[in-house]
Amino acid sequence: MARFHALEMALTTAASVYAAEIRNAELRNQLQRAASSVALNLAEGSGRVGKDRMHFYRIAYGSCRECQAAVEIVGRTGMAQAALVAQWREEFDRLGAILWKLTH
Repeated sequence: MARFHALEMALTTAASVYAAEIRNAELRNQLQRAASSVALNLAEGSGRVGKDRMHFYRIAYGSCRECQAAVEIVGRTGMAQAALVAQWREEFDRLGAILWKLTH
């Protein structure tokens, strides 16, 4: 099976989100679900063709944007370690750029 770089990145980042301590259970759950959505929609889209594929990639992009907002809230409120927040910012920014290119 060919390696899909965006999916690999999304899986790694989602695993990092799940392993982290975030001091707000609701926001932690929201970020975990959104990060999972990025990976799951990339995986499903990669098995589709045409407009169907694009639909899943657009959902993944929207979920990535949701992750970016959640990470900003976590970072601005000090709910997680600053180094981890910086890592997530970078990872979701890179994923967002890749997803933007896939959808445009």
